[in-house]
Amino acid sequence: MTPMDLPRVGAVETQIYPFPWTEGNFRDALNAGHEGWLFESPKPDPELLAYALIMWVIEEVHLLNLSVAASRQCG
Repeated sequence: MTPMDLPRVGAVETQIYPFPWTEGNFRDALNAGHEGWLFESPKPDPELLAYALIMWVIEEVHLLNLSVAASRQCG
């Protein structure tokens, strides 16, 4: 995940949560050194399927945000 990905991440976030993180929240987390992962469908036109934002603490990982696009959720 890079700052260029944040509009797509923000679009998914607002579709699935009543109180979503803002693009600024994601940007702050990335600027703080936290790691963001994107899970996309295959190219040539990748769809954002899910994303995760994690924070490494010594030998542990704290999951800050894990989300799956509404179109890919079951139920």
